[in-house]
Amino acid sequence: SFRNKNRSHFNLKIQFRGIESKPITRYSHKAGKTPSGSFKVVNRFNSTFKGSVSGNIVGYRRTKTETVDGDTFEQSYKMNDEIKKIDLVLRVSAKTYNRFTDIPINVLDSSGNAVVKDGFMNGVARISIPNKGDMRLEIKGGFTRSGGDPWKIKITETWVRRKSISMNVDNAVTLYPSVEKTLHFKLSKTPPLAPNGYVNAGEVTFRDKQNKENWLQVLVELK
Repeated sequence: SFRNKNRSHFNLKIQFRGIESKPITRYSHKAGKTPSGSFKVVNRFNSTFKGSVSGNIVGYRRTKTETVDGDTFEQSYKMNDEIKKIDLVLRVSAKTYNRFTDIPINVLDSSGNAVVKDGFMNGVARISIPNKGDMRLEIKGGFTRSGGDPWKIKITETWVRRKSISMNVDNAVTLYPSVEKTLHFKLSKTPPLAPNGYVNAGEVTFRDKQNKENWLQVLVELK
């Protein structure tokens, strides 16, 4: 990172996983029965996957694109007691990113104190806003030259509740190469209604039994 004051040394291990699945967007809820659903998955690689599959619905999510006229974007967030934090993924295009020398990010509390300080790396930033009352996101870019057209920023917000809803799938799943399989899940309870414009959000994780490594994380966006 360009923020490092000293040289960093690390070992990088890269592994390619071949499990494929679309986001989970539907479930059924019939009177007197546990909320449940299913999704399809296929192993595109030659090695067999053996492990567990489980997940959680952590809160609710939306993705929006904002147009910024000038060098500053601001967004206020007000969280109630049921919310633990808000996870944000911020993205600008490569063309937009090249218009700036840097794009710092601050999250300010009601007193104007910076609770979070961060910045974009190659057009992407990931931050968490803690629940400390009314909070304000401030993104202030440094243009390489003054003026210019408005620019766009894509924001994915995940409002994380203090209590998640578990998704029970299967503790013993085997996925053979090139064989599509349907997996079924049950929810520990019915998710509360997400606010208008949001979907209930979480993820399902495929964890290898032998190496204890994650092979895949499937997005959950229940409508």
